[in-house]
Amino acid sequence: MENLFETLAPESRVWVFTGSRLLLPHEAEALRGDINRFVSTWTAHQAPVKGCGTLLHNLFVVFAADEREVAVSGCSIDSMMHFVRDAGSRYRVDFFNRWNIAYRENGTVHVTDLTHFKQKIQRGELSENTPVFNPLVQTLADFYRRFEMPYAVSGYKQAEPVNQIPGLTL
Repeated sequence: MENLFETLAPESRVWVFTGSRLLLPHEAEALRGDINRFVSTWTAHQAPVKGCGTLLHNLFVVFAADEREVAVSGCSIDSMMHFVRDAGSRYRVDFFNRWNIAYRENGTVHVTDLTHFKQKIQRGELSENTPVFNPLVQTLADFYRRFEMPYAVSGYKQAEPVNQIPGLTL
């Protein structure tokens, strides 16, 4: 993966939001512009955040912030979350459903819910080696090493979909 955040330190914080669907090309272009405008005005305690943002694979909204000079917390994180929530409303995409899983099949990125993904594994349509994306990375160094990994070593393998947790009814 190319160095998307080359001006930031490896220990920079990262936030990844996975969409519930791939954005259409015109939506992706508009959202990239929105992300650039947001990052250019992103502040923490009235100081500019040294940060970057991007849209990857027309699915992932990714922000990174180098906190060596200005720590990102409280209101600056709230403003980022508000931006992502507004983008989701505008494009009718849920960026906050952690039960969605993005994976790569035959070079193409797809997204589905964890239950359907596990069913595809059980039916042999996908394998334990299918690359999945890990939205829980926390630093840029982690992002470059572990954002895409085989399903077999991902946290998703052990996770139980919400509708399969004993005693929980939806």
